[in-house]
Amino acid sequence: MKGKYGLLMVFLLVFPILGSLDVYAQPQFFKPQSLTLTVYADGVVSVEYIVGVDPTFPRVNITLLGKAIENLIVVDENDFPLDFSLVDGELVVDSLGSSLVKIFYSTPDLTNKTGKYWSLIVTTPINTTIILPAEATILSLSQVPTAIRSVNKQTILLMPSGFQEVTYVIGVVGTKEYTYFLIEDVEKTIMEIKKLNINVSKAELKLEEAKKAFNEENYVYAENLAIQAKNLAVQINQTAYQALNLIDEAEKAVEKAQKDGRIVGLDEAKNFLVKAKEMFKAGDYQQAYNFAKTAKEKAENATYPFQLEMVIYGLIAVLVVGFGIWFIFFRKKLKPTYPPKEKRSIDLDRIFKENPQLRSDDREIVQFLAENMGEAFEAEIREKFKLPKTTVWRSIQRLKKEGIVDIHKVAGQNLVRIKSKYEAKKVKA
Repeated sequence: MKGKYGLLMVFLLVFPILGSLDVYAQPQFFKPQSLTLTVYADGVVSVEYIVGVDPTFPRVNITLLGKAIENLIVVDENDFPLDFSLVDGELVVDSLGSSLVKIFYSTPDLTNKTGKYWSLIVTTPINTTIILPAEATILSLSQVPTAIRSVNKQTILLMPSGFQEVTYVIGVVGTKEYTYFLIEDVEKTIMEIKKLNINVSKAELKLEEAKKAFNEENYVYAENLAIQAKNLAVQINQTAYQALNLIDEAEKAVEKAQKDGRIVGLDEAKNFLVKAKEMFKAGDYQQAYNFAKTAKEKAENATYPFQLEMVIYGLIAVLVVGFGIWFIFFRKKLKPTYPPKEKRSIDLDRIFKENPQLRSDDREIVQFLAENMGEAFEAEIREKFKLPKTTVWRSIQRLKKEGIVDIHKVAGQNLVRIKSKYEAKKVKA
């Protein structure tokens, strides 16, 4: 009895630690992971949408961008096709056993054209990659992109989530009207970034060069300078944003280390944090980012004074050993039990004759069921053929679709049963 009370005390000590790990947190039912929109010269947009799903849920509903959905493909993380239906722009996917749903389609609904000007208008649930047509030139953006680059004459934008409106033209360069419009848009973008107290003086200097080239009627050169100014402003804004976030993370890491009593090496972390703030204030955002990164790493690696550290390690060791003893001696592994089955005789020849299209692996499962009085639990089938849960589930669904088997819930388990029409005769128990 004394030993049991001791183990109980160990468990009571360990349980709050396990609770702090949030082991009972529920997974999200549906979580977008990436979204890429590739825009073509004719206005059609190719959509690549990847979402994470819970493999234990049988079905997920996903709202698509656009109403006219063409060339729709839906696959899992292994690129195996998934069953789906589409109703009023909402995609219903049978996703049981899958952790990812990958969706590919095209739609003409996200763009419109006025004269020579195109607009991409869409509201996105997550940060989105937008790939514009080759030789497209951006005229205006509803939001400041977090990144912008050019690959093979295509402009690639990384846009934050929310409402997006991208206005662009294709193949129109070197005109006075267009260059004036572009310079105005760049100036607007720079002003929006300056409102965030971001130093964009380098981008402003490049814009002044563009204005000077415009006044000299060198419109092609002015366009190039204006685009460089915009790209530079966006890059500065992105670096500043990253630096500011990392400074905040470094501050929290320092506070946590101080609260925990991990003071060895913490002064060095504080010094780098001060340097990061000074560089940010001076407008050197890349250096601010570097210093903040170092500060965070040193704060996270700060250690306890030797004596306290040894006590903490010893306490952790005792808790781990105690939990291990409890796990080994008191946890019982229960084997699954199956309710008794009704004795039946199955006409296997008739099944194969009426269903010649069955796959070889499906035929093996049917034969196994026939040899087991026409029924078996899904878990028994997996044990017999050493197959993954998703593979067996899909095979059973195919047999059900062919009208060969029914699926019943018995004692919380799936019982796969060959339909009574294939019984050869009844055998009394």
